[in-house]
Amino acid sequence: MGDMNIEYLKYVLEVDRAGSISKAAENLFMRQPNLSKAIKELELTLNITIFNRTFKGVEITPKGREFLRYAKNILMQYEELEALGREDNSDVQSLRLSVPRASYVVDAFTTLLSGLDATKPIHIDFFETNALLSIRHVTDGVSDIGVVRCKTDFQNYFTSMFQENNLIWRPLLEFDYLLLMSEKHPLARKDIVDGKDLHHYTEIIHGDTAMPHLPASITETERDPTPGNKKVRVYERGSQFDILSRIKDTYMWVSPMPEDLLTRNGLVQKYCTHSSRFNDIMIRRDNYELNDLEKDFIFRLDYIVTNILSVDAIGA
Repeated sequence: MGDMNIEYLKYVLEVDRAGSISKAAENLFMRQPNLSKAIKELELTLNITIFNRTFKGVEITPKGREFLRYAKNILMQYEELEALGREDNSDVQSLRLSVPRASYVVDAFTTLLSGLDATKPIHIDFFETNALLSIRHVTDGVSDIGVVRCKTDFQNYFTSMFQENNLIWRPLLEFDYLLLMSEKHPLARKDIVDGKDLHHYTEIIHGDTAMPHLPASITETERDPTPGNKKVRVYERGSQFDILSRIKDTYMWVSPMPEDLLTRNGLVQKYCTHSSRFNDIMIRRDNYELNDLEKDFIFRLDYIVTNILSVDAIGA
């Protein structure tokens, strides 16, 4: 298969991810007519219809879904062949992760980075994203390790998705969402916060973690755990701690955080009567063999999770 055909496979995968040819063209930095023409040429060559065009975008056909499974495997094998011509893989410090916004995961990641050998090549990609994209990234080979966050009530739905995509999975951490706030917040002295009290304060929310392609029954429960009309949506991690520590009437829902991180930022985490139970689940492809750096990351992550559990950070 020539280079042009490989590019066409990448085009199809991106259209499937984006849900529309126009959005995929934007992501691929190419003109929409050129992308439409490439997809049409591929469909004619294979004598199948991969996408049905609708006024809302595109919908993948059953034949198209089958084709995508083959395309993903071909692309992964092609990338492995390309890697043979690059530098010695045994020398490359390689890590590709897709994870939720979780401070304990970032803690494991940053401690890993601090111990890298600066004399060797470093190839690392770190995505903070939602559960659906983590699954897609790992399935498509964009990432090699993923962490999926889901409500405990819907774990069976997600494990079915893992099985359908030939992913290996294991539980990482089960926890109650905690309230994160300044140590000077009016509610900070309470052992357990009553959810009704939160209506008086401003919630900080990550605004880019929606999962619109999941069933309505799940997306409805994944929305903000506390109703109210005081919400600030942020789209990157850097500002959240600054807002919480400087604006004393704000709060945020989070997974358990390492104690030293709380102390550094003048923050506290509190149990709440309106909390929900969540699971963080680690995933990887069934045929993927972990390298030494990935094993090191998982070891550090498990160590931090053990410490969180040992101090009873997730409650009863």
